[in-house]
Amino acid sequence: MNGFLLLIPLILIRYGLLWLFNKEALKRAAFFPPLLGKEKVAFWFYQIANMLLFVYLCFLKIDVDSMWFYPGVFVYGFGVLLCIVSISNFSKPAKNGVNI
Repeated sequence: MNGFLLLIPLILIRYGLLWLFNKEALKRAAFFPPLLGKEKVAFWFYQIANMLLFVYLCFLKIDVDSMWFYPGVFVYGFGVLLCIVSISNFSKPAKNGVNI
């Protein structure tokens, strides 16, 4: 199995579920503050590192016959569940704009 397939649910949760919950929250999540000086270099380093991770996942092969597969599925599922909870909390901020 290709490793990129594991990223698809996370992308759907991050953008699709956030869009379904609150369209304004999607705009807030996409906001990036203005960059000054050395922050621009760090920003581009971050963007390039993310792209390399996506490319790496295209070449990663998931071995379903490994003894680590089922514990990995459990940890991945728990991570997806936490991602759904965090996205739902982010989409419904309090009146003052802060989530507790």
